[in-house]
Amino acid sequence: MVSNSAEKRLHELKNRFDIIEREITLQRTVLKIVAIRSASSLITNETDPDRLPFWAEIWPSSVALAAYLLNQNWLEGKSCLELGCGVGLAGLGARLIGADVVQTDCFPEALEFAKINAERNGIEGIKYFAADWRAFPLRSKFDLVIGADVLYERTNHDAFLEALRISMHSKSIAIVADPFRIPAWHLLTRLESEGWEINLFDDTVEWDERNVDIIFCLMRAP
Repeated sequence: MVSNSAEKRLHELKNRFDIIEREITLQRTVLKIVAIRSASSLITNETDPDRLPFWAEIWPSSVALAAYLLNQNWLEGKSCLELGCGVGLAGLGARLIGADVVQTDCFPEALEFAKINAERNGIEGIKYFAADWRAFPLRSKFDLVIGADVLYERTNHDAFLEALRISMHSKSIAIVADPFRIPAWHLLTRLESEGWEINLFDDTVEWDERNVDIIFCLMRAP
């Protein structure tokens, strides 16, 4: 049952944004996810080009990553950090399988949506932190670090890597889902040259009546 508090906060968000709700099917689980209809509606002349509000939409990569994580039984009881959680879908997959999840984003509005999406789907126990990769505030180590479609801007790669290094211990795995964007390949090439272990596999997710190819990048630090 959805709490009155969550519905009240959602109503407040509807007064601020043009919101849509979509049903996302992950195996036998159906999640109702709210997001903003178009991230471009949030872009103004004052928008920082290094902080574009792409957090606001549900991206196919997050659907694919949530579904993948929901199949990973080894995650039960493991610690999981999501970088750039947006509206929170990928981390919900990890939490549903039993991981101890921390979701982060540099946009406070993203965390508002992530919290509401968890609560409206009856998912508890996730922690949330506002965290800019350029000055990453967390110092905990996690068994798994995840991100969905977070490598689209090359100018943010250095900061992303620093957040990874801060958050991973010697046995950690990082998993990033990406729709075959060129900047992601630039980063993977760089990581391989620096001695990271990189494993790739792909999947296809149906989204808006089309099939979207998603690549999963599994990474271990040298």
